[in-house]
Amino acid sequence: MSGLGAYRLFRVEVRSAEWVTPGFVRVTFTGASLADFGFVGIDQRVKLLLPDSRGVLPELRAGDDWYAEWCALSAAEQPPMRTYTPRALRPADPATGEPATVAIDFAWHPDPGPAAAWAAAARPGDVAAIVGPNGAYSASTRAVGWLPPRDARRLLIVGDESALPAIAGILETVDPAVAAVRVILELGDPTDAALLDAPAGVTVDVHERAGRPYGEALVAAVRALDDPAFRPASAAREVEDIDVDTTVLWEVPGLDEATGMPLAHDSRSARAYAWLAGEAGAIKQIRRELVTERGMPRDAVAFMGYWRFGRPER
Repeated sequence: MSGLGAYRLFRVEVRSAEWVTPGFVRVTFTGASLADFGFVGIDQRVKLLLPDSRGVLPELRAGDDWYAEWCALSAAEQPPMRTYTPRALRPADPATGEPATVAIDFAWHPDPGPAAAWAAAARPGDVAAIVGPNGAYSASTRAVGWLPPRDARRLLIVGDESALPAIAGILETVDPAVAAVRVILELGDPTDAALLDAPAGVTVDVHERAGRPYGEALVAAVRALDDPAFRPASAAREVEDIDVDTTVLWEVPGLDEATGMPLAHDSRSARAYAWLAGEAGAIKQIRRELVTERGMPRDAVAFMGYWRFGRPER
């Protein structure tokens, strides 16, 4: 065990950057510390810290104090921080001497934020830091959001561009021969759906934003969903109203809130399961559509408002 906690800061540098679709640039990072990077795939999230406004990445401790140190920095010194799901981790190969690498896909927007702008201009040798699971930790750090009940045979995945890397990781784990899988996407450029490389048998519905407000097409598509599995024969369940401008919209059934790990004994039973991720205002409406209007069991709907339009992450 390294002496660090379940999560730690990994200092990395860019090995390569390439556009993999018109709206996504894939940046591959490397660094000696990645030998202990404990990424397990699916939709597991990490924090990415980028150089500050002067192009400097401050020295932050690798352990649990990193966030307090980040908060204590002045606005000019504070490196931008964003949440991402890595696309792939390749361990080091002692036989060839190839170092460990981790790839992260960045969505490009017409008015890019600091992370997208940085990724579009990234060059080999540029530095960054990733806060992620410490593979040298004595206990497991498998914190993910995709936790369908074991008997679920109808799977619904809903998201915008921000969720595409996570959805790609999820689709690598599903078997369309065991459960019917439908993906509903809202994208600025429909060709970005190629990022998923969806397996045969998975239904992918792509809705182009076409100048409409973020989430509008996504909400409409879910409301129009005609699938008996997502209209259970049960009473509607009212959900509490959440102010997405002040509160994080996030609930993952099957996750132990105390440990951030999947429940050791998950007794949930549902024939259908929905995973929702994207702009918080849209996800709030979709959650209400599925749980309140359609009567889906609340413990069969995972919802994650990754971001709020017009508001930076902190």
